[in-house]
Amino acid sequence: MRFVWGVPLMPCRILGRLLLAAVVLLVGRVASADFFYPISSVSTNTVNFFSKENLIQGPGVGFLADAPYTAIGSATWVTDAAFPSYYSTHPAPVITLDLGQDQALTEISTWGYASTNANGVRDFSLRFATAADGLAGFGTSIGFNPTYTMALDPLPRQSFDFGQTINARYVELTAINNFFGIGPPGGDRVGMGEIAFESPPPPPPPLPSGTGIIRPKLLGSANANPFDVALPAKMVDNSGMTPAVNTGDSLASALAATHVFGGFAESWVTNANAPDYFGPNPAAPEFVFDLEVDTVLDAIVLWNYQNDGGGGGRVGNQARTIELQVNTEAEGSAVFGGPVTTIFMAPVLTAPNGAQGFGLADVGRYVKMRVLDNHYGDPDGFGVDPMIGGDRVGIAEVRFHGTVVPEPTTTTLAALGVALLGCVALRRKHRAA
Repeated sequence: MRFVWGVPLMPCRILGRLLLAAVVLLVGRVASADFFYPISSVSTNTVNFFSKENLIQGPGVGFLADAPYTAIGSATWVTDAAFPSYYSTHPAPVITLDLGQDQALTEISTWGYASTNANGVRDFSLRFATAADGLAGFGTSIGFNPTYTMALDPLPRQSFDFGQTINARYVELTAINNFFGIGPPGGDRVGMGEIAFESPPPPPPPLPSGTGIIRPKLLGSANANPFDVALPAKMVDNSGMTPAVNTGDSLASALAATHVFGGFAESWVTNANAPDYFGPNPAAPEFVFDLEVDTVLDAIVLWNYQNDGGGGGRVGNQARTIELQVNTEAEGSAVFGGPVTTIFMAPVLTAPNGAQGFGLADVGRYVKMRVLDNHYGDPDGFGVDPMIGGDRVGIAEVRFHGTVVPEPTTTTLAALGVALLGCVALRRKHRAA
């Protein structure tokens, strides 16, 4: 176990980033996207020219997955033709939708067929049935039978609120008429773009909370150049760890955990570039980790690469110099422009491989880690100079420690703002002096 403090505190910067993180949490709590129930199946009483399945393609396929949920592409449903008007020779089309189980419905969303002809559905009515009612039981236990009017526009989402919650599995939509005689040419068919039902948002996955270890997610990497199965994701998957180190664990327990090399599937390590990996290949491996929520970071814990179970081995391949940058959720994970924290990992000469902890002082959700050097050429402590290896570079596991930024209150935001103003004023006073 090894722990190194000494990263200087930056109170003004930390206060500012805490305030930014708190505001993002507050905005995120107010803003929310719409979600839609999956529709299991659809049937019609019509002969169709375009498939009925196009009615239930869903978000990301039939319409944009994010607001304003505009229709995507040209896949629609439409019946065969009957001249001059579809309704002059055919009964009203009936579309039956199965949601798979009883769902709490508060609205229906529809997308029009076209604006260049009169074939789109104009007025439609709805009936509902529960799973217990079955397909033959429309209107049996649910008497709600509303009628709505669509606009002649295929692109926007047209949402019709029920004004109440209807618990139903089956929905029957009857297309009462199209735009024949009151719109552009056409009306010999009946069509619609898409049908969907808004659902409550799914419960969010559990996020880190309180103070403790965070086992991050690996968002991406560059110049990682992994050897065989020694992939970057191995740095966050607990392979080779005794015991496993997970989110919520204490810093003390993480520092007491060890990593044992049992094969290349238990660490990240690059392909070889002899004699010194960073000689012929100067591009530093980079990794971006996601802590899932803005966190006041006070430590990073790492286990260095080790490929022989102790006794010296290729210690030169172990990481030495590492740079870290932190971004808040608001700053995102694409561009890191903040201060750089540099840490120096020691070579591991014995097995099992102990933890190395380093103090941090920053606030954020995303951490960029750049590996700048290995231990090529360093003395190995076994009377062999330089160390064996150095043609690769690797790290076994990565964890962070900190306190999750709490849900903000008005008082919290005000206090952070006042503290930040005081900090800035103090800095200006020192500069003037």
